[in-house]
This record gives sequence, C-alpha cells and structure tokens, in this order.
Amino acid sequence: MLGLDDVGIHDNFFDIGGHSLLLVQVQSQIKSQLGFSVPLVDLFRHPTVAAQAHCLSPAYTEETAMQPARDGARRQREAMLRRKKAAEGMHR
Repeated sequence: MLGLDDVGIHDNFFDIGGHSLLLVQVQSQIKSQLGFSVPLVDLFRHPTVAAQAHCLSPAYTEETAMQPARDGARRQREAMLRRKKAAEGMHR
C-alpha cells in the first residue's frame, strides 16, 4: 500500500507517507482480513501498529466502551452538586 519494504510497529502511518485516502483503504483491509471494522477516527488517533494493537486489546476496548457511561455519571453528579449548592443558598 505504501510501497515500503519494512514498516516497524512504532512507525507513524502519516510520517511514512500515509494519508487519509490510504487510511480508508487500511480500514477496509482490516475489516476484510480480521472480520470487524475499526472506526476511522481510531485509525487517525492511533497511527502506529503498536497503538492499534493496544486499542484492539480487550482491556482497552472494555475501557473505551465504558467511557460514555462514566462521562454521563460524572455530569449527573456535577448537576446534582450544583442543584444542592443552589438549594443551600436559598435557605440562608
């Protein structure tokens, strides 16, 4: 795809000649070879083989899947604390 004989696991895809159109081809090859799709944004965020391997590990995948729930819980706690402070201010 890049026309290189040797690519290391820490070589940045974009530093060695990759670009967004080639990244779409990488995404397609991952899907056809591995049987699942990797979001394009993840390929942009993690442009080395080593980073992708880490992202595809079960621990990382589980952590990433839980992040929206954690963010929602944090926002709910913050909103509750704001309401509590506002209510305390009205009773003084």
